[in-house]
Amino acid sequence: MRFNIFSTMDRYVGRRFLGIYGICLLGFVMLFIVVDGVGRLGDFVEAHERHPEGASALALGLQFYLNRIPSFSVLFAPYLTLFAAIACLMTFTRHNELAPMISAGRSLHRILLPVYLSAIVITGVLLVAEEVVVPRSIAQVEAVERRMEGEKTARGEKVPHLRDAQNTFIVERWFRDDLRLGGVRALHFADATGGLPGGVFQADALVYRRRESDGHVGWFPVGGRLTPYGKDDEGRLHEELLLPPDEPIAFDITPTQLDVLAEEKVEALSSAKLRELRALYPDKYSELSMQLYSRRTRPLANFILLLMGLPFVARPGQRSIAAGLAVAFGCCIVYMAFNLFFQEMGARGAVNPLIASWIGPVFFGAVGIARLDKVIT
Repeated sequence: MRFNIFSTMDRYVGRRFLGIYGICLLGFVMLFIVVDGVGRLGDFVEAHERHPEGASALALGLQFYLNRIPSFSVLFAPYLTLFAAIACLMTFTRHNELAPMISAGRSLHRILLPVYLSAIVITGVLLVAEEVVVPRSIAQVEAVERRMEGEKTARGEKVPHLRDAQNTFIVERWFRDDLRLGGVRALHFADATGGLPGGVFQADALVYRRRESDGHVGWFPVGGRLTPYGKDDEGRLHEELLLPPDEPIAFDITPTQLDVLAEEKVEALSSAKLRELRALYPDKYSELSMQLYSRRTRPLANFILLLMGLPFVARPGQRSIAAGLAVAFGCCIVYMAFNLFFQEMGARGAVNPLIASWIGPVFFGAVGIARLDKVIT
């Protein structure tokens, strides 16, 4: 038999699968928008009432949910592949289409080849979306939420304690538009350049700018003060030093890194920024590593669940779509529970994050491959 994946039968099977998959995905997305939108409707109306000159409540809602769709779709799309494949197979069986396909000399695996190929393509699309589309969409959702809350940019954004090679700075707010840190303190300040004594550092603000005299770029204090440690030769406490506003403070963190730290949702960060954040905060290594590795392993569920679930329904006499979907639901629950358990263990540091993120796909992938011979061909 000649191997031709573009035959009429292959196109028929592929169209049927992709049609069911599209209907499933669209149904889940619409259900999510309706359920979530009912709860948020008041927020959109109140935001418009606070700022009537801005976007209407309908425009805010459209912007919000258009940007929520990618993250929601990527989260559930891998599980829908198994549902769509089982529904496709059951419709062939109920309409007596499967028997003629097998009579034509094709095994069940060969008949489902377009489904397997489609699942691989969907997996690739999800991997790209996890890295490129989802972080941007989440960032856009946060921008809409900021507009709804109002005044947030004017009040600045909270950031955690900032640690560079020498010091830990306590900061009240980060004003990204002005490249300004407001309310800065360091209880144990050490100047890496040696130009200032050790002591307690305070400043009304640190501004990232270029010095006009020589073009030097750095963090310049506004209202900077330093109280040196210890006492002078006469046994008196050192007087507070006023720091010149045109002399930069030794501080290694860049505005780009601050934008990363100020981001409320790590899901909105690219993988490169996640690695940067992980390097800045080693104490959060496990949690951030799980976020990073999950972007690689989560889309793999798209193909792994397909391998797991098909052997349960690909047997003679199986005609009930309800029974097939129940099997798909059970496989998804088991896989999801197993993954969530190890993701939590990895985020807590109880299990190496790399192992915790890959143990589910590897284990269930092996089970799925081992069960492929159970498919009646």
